[in-house]
Amino acid sequence: MAVINISSHFVGGAASNLVMRASTTTADVRTLSFAKANGTFLVLLVGTLPFVIAATALMPRDDFVLCTLAYILFASRLYCLSPFRLTLDYKRVAIANSFCGVAYLPGLLLLENFPQISPVWLVCIAEFTSLLFLIKNSPIFESGSQPKKPNSYLGQVFGLAITNLSVNLQTYADRLILSKFIGFNAVSVFYAAALSGRLLMMPTNTVSSVVLSYVSHQSRLDIRSSKIILATLSLVGLISVVLASISPIVIRLLYPQFEDLALNIRASVSLALSCKIAECLFRPLTIKLLPVRLLSSINVIASSSMIIFCSLAAYFGGLPGFVLGYLLTAAFSLSLQIFVVIRELHQDN
Repeated sequence: MAVINISSHFVGGAASNLVMRASTTTADVRTLSFAKANGTFLVLLVGTLPFVIAATALMPRDDFVLCTLAYILFASRLYCLSPFRLTLDYKRVAIANSFCGVAYLPGLLLLENFPQISPVWLVCIAEFTSLLFLIKNSPIFESGSQPKKPNSYLGQVFGLAITNLSVNLQTYADRLILSKFIGFNAVSVFYAAALSGRLLMMPTNTVSSVVLSYVSHQSRLDIRSSKIILATLSLVGLISVVLASISPIVIRLLYPQFEDLALNIRASVSLALSCKIAECLFRPLTIKLLPVRLLSSINVIASSSMIIFCSLAAYFGGLPGFVLGYLLTAAFSLSLQIFVVIRELHQDN
C-alpha cells in the first residue's frame, strides 16, 4: 500500500497540483481545455509503471498485478478531482470520495467470506467506483478553449512530482528507519506517542487542499502571505500544547502496554508533529509562490536530511535519539520553507 500511495501521489497529485498552480481565474472550468495536462498525466502514468511493477513484483501470488491496477486507478482519481478543486466545488469532491468509501463495504464482506482473496481487490473496487463517477461528471475530458499554461508543462509537473515524492517519503521513512535500526517494538512505541498527531493530520490535509484551491485564484499574495506565515508560526505552539495535553489520554486508552515508553517521548513527538501539521497548512503557499525547481529542491533537501539524520540518530541513540532527530528535521523543514517564501516575497517587492 505504501508503494501504491507514494506512486499515485507522485503522478496524480503532481498533475492535479499543476492545474491548481497554473490557474489564476475562477472561470467556469468547462470552458477550459485540459489537453496538455491530460497528455502530461498520461506520460507520467505510463513512464512510472515499470517502477511500480518492479517494486511490487516480489509480492506473493499475483498481487503485483492488482497493485499496478490500483496505482492506475488511484492516480487517475486524484487527477480527475482537479477541476472540482479548481472551482472550489468540494461537494462533488466529497461525493466522489464517498463513493470510494462506501465501495469498501461490500469488499470487506467479500474478504471476510473469502479470505483467500487479495485485500488489494478492495482498493481496486473502491477506486474504480469513484473513478466512474468522476469520468461521468468531471469536465477534464471535455474540449474547450486552451487556458494559459506554464511554458514547460512536463518539466513543471515533473518538479511537482518530485516534491510529492519527497513529502510522501518522509511519511513512510520513520517506520522503515525505526524497524531497521531499533526494531519493530520501537515502531509501536513511536506510533503510540504520535497517534493523536497522526489523527489530526487527516483533517489538516483536507484543509490544506482547500487552501490550495483558494490561493490558486490569487495573482498576488504578498499581504496574505505575511498573515499566513504568522498564523503558521502561531499554530506550532498551539498545536504542540493540544497534542501534548491529549496524547497521554490517547496512549492510556489505546496503548496501555506502551504507556511508560510512549509518555517519555510524547513532548518531543508532539512538537515535531505540530511542525509537520503547520508545514502541511503552509504548503499551498509554497506551491503557488515558489518556482517549481526551487520548490522541489527544498523538499528534496528536507526529505534527505530527515532520512540521513534520523538514521544516524537512531543508530547511535536508539529511540530517544531518533525522536530528537525527528524533531530537529521537522523544525528545519518548516523553517526552510518559511525562509524561502519570505525571501521570494522580498525579491518580488
